[in-house]
Amino acid sequence: MVALRRDVLDGRAHVVELGEEGQLQRPAEEGDTAGSPGAPLAPDDALHRLEVTEAPYLEVSDEDFFSLIIMTPTIGIAMADGKITLFEEMALNKKARKLSKGGYFMKKDPVVYAMKFLIKNYYNWQDKFFDVLKMTIKVTCGLDSMVHASVKENESIDYHEYREAVLHSPYLLIRFIASFFLENDEDIINENHKVGKSEYQRMILIGEKLELDHIPVFQMFCKTFQ
Repeated sequence: MVALRRDVLDGRAHVVELGEEGQLQRPAEEGDTAGSPGAPLAPDDALHRLEVTEAPYLEVSDEDFFSLIIMTPTIGIAMADGKITLFEEMALNKKARKLSKGGYFMKKDPVVYAMKFLIKNYYNWQDKFFDVLKMTIKVTCGLDSMVHASVKENESIDYHEYREAVLHSPYLLIRFIASFFLENDEDIINENHKVGKSEYQRMILIGEKLELDHIPVFQMFCKTFQ
């Protein structure tokens, strides 16, 4: 996993350095965090609340580092309009603690703490983290062997068919989709999800980056949003 960390963050040494023991080290000087086109995360009250400060070393286990990567789509959607609201910050903290290995009961959860740096450097790190997630989903869910089809863009969704598609899809694929794009995993089979236009567009973009956009169940899932 240490090798994976080097691969994921290769070329970003000016932003993050990883030690042999899985320590997240931040240098004294920060690079430009507007690494790609799109709305950058402008300083606002939410970022001030996150208190992103210099941390010489941060212990991150292999499991917690992967949990941080899993948080990337959720963070990307929260940042879609260029800021993170207090409500979104609370939801992100809750999800990070759920994903943390035993950290849910810790006062200073390692995933929550590391997430602050991911938020600050999201546009520098996103593509590396999405590549890891894409590889993980392909291997664990067997996407290459799944039948690909397209749901017509203007075609309304049949919720009975959608629920059938969810039930017959690989369990891990549904867990990934729910974890990435919903606050509560059990809402995956519900209808009429509500989200803002910018958040919806970001979700579609992330789905394309993860190569989920050609999977029928993901196409149907996107149609459950208003």
